[in-house]
Amino acid sequence: MSRFAFLLGALLLPAPLMQAQPEGAVSVVKHEGIMVTDLKQPEFFIFQSGTREEHFDGSEATMIAQGGIEVGEPITGLHYLRPRLSVDGPAWNEADRKLLDAQFHGAGTGNYYLFKTIEGQLFFLPKEGETTVVRMDWKLKDGRTVTVWARK
Repeated sequence: MSRFAFLLGALLLPAPLMQAQPEGAVSVVKHEGIMVTDLKQPEFFIFQSGTREEHFDGSEATMIAQGGIEVGEPITGLHYLRPRLSVDGPAWNEADRKLLDAQFHGAGTGNYYLFKTIEGQLFFLPKEGETTVVRMDWKLKDGRTVTVWARK
């Protein structure tokens, strides 16, 4: 019965969320809520879903403690998408530039926190405000849990 409920739940997810299912997934717990960002506390994120509240610290010190700016996850399942510091070359690698162009069409991104999901999709949050999001915690066959985020 639980396999049937899982499959039924997967069928009821909107199309953009369906592609987020990781390989080997056996179940999912879905949390709809809001991600709160505030200019008074830059790079600090609060996820609220019902009575649940999670705090995420994306500060440079926290990212370094997690293994470095390039590998740290400010929010579980999301990696910062940052421009490269370059004098002669492009600020973005080709793949990241395509993701940004598809969403922002060449407009500035300075008012947003930019992330890449585990499946390589763009996820962004305004630096100030509340964004409706969905968090899906997928349980895999090997016992690991993978977190996937989507804007709603």
